Amino acid sequence: MTQPIDFTLKDRVAIVTGAGSGIGHGIALALAGGGAHLVVAGRTAATLDAVRQEVEAIGRRALVVAADVTSAGDIDTIVRRAQESFGRIDILVNNAGGGGGLGQKFRRAPLLDTSESEMLATFALNFNSVVLLSRAVAPLMQAQGGGSIINVASMAGRDLDHPMPGGGMYGAAKAAVMTISRYMAVEWAPDIRVNCVSPGMITIDTPRVVALRNPERTASMLATVAMGRGGSPEDVAGAVVYLASDASRWVTGTVLDIHGGLKSSWLPAPVVKV
Repeated sequence: MTQPIDFTLKDRVAIVTGAGSGIGHGIALALAGGGAHLVVAGRTAATLDAVRQEVEAIGRRALVVAADVTSAGDIDTIVRRAQESFGRIDILVNNAGGGGGLGQKFRRAPLLDTSESEMLATFALNFNSVVLLSRAVAPLMQAQGGGSIINVASMAGRDLDHPMPGGGMYGAAKAAVMTISRYMAVEWAPDIRVNCVSPGMITIDTPRVVALRNPERTASMLATVAMGRGGSPEDVAGAVVYLASDASRWVTGTVLDIHGGLKSSWLPAPVVKV
């Protein structure tokens, strides 16, 4: 008899980093809607507390952990408090990251204008944190008999044909996230499934995105999206729920692109004089 496909996450425990806003916020609420209890981690306690209230309104438990994922000590705190409060960790979503600018220790800048400290800070947030938190959680998942890790990368990490000037460090860090996810999947199977989602243009109104937004750049990006609109946090969250659930029980080591159907590079075409 064929078994029904199970998308539910009833009473599983999920850690979501960068959960205070944007994609992380959407992921946290979607996992709670699927039945999971949440550990919401991020740098700002006030925004995390608002997410906690939303999760509890859905009927799930939530724990707020104000932490900087570039700090090994703070990563240990996230894992320790999750274990103390819930006794297990079933799902880890490494969502925290960013392309630079407002509130971050690096800028989106040309390679020759990027300092060594900015390069290291870009990788500390977007790549190192993924590795360190995953390694902290993996032995616990193995001991309890399984778990699912979902790493959030970016289509910037796939800009092999049309790299965006100024985005080199961020793109390289996100490409590294995709690569390390495959290695984690192979080394930690069969107990732990490790997958990656790679969002394209997500139209959210967080302060950092608004500060970086340029009308011409936005229009040129949207012109290449076959679906005709930018994505939402919910568009990414649905994929994460799938990868966290038993519906994806034979899916590991994969990168799921979520971009609305890319038609071409969104970079302006060169002017050809005739």
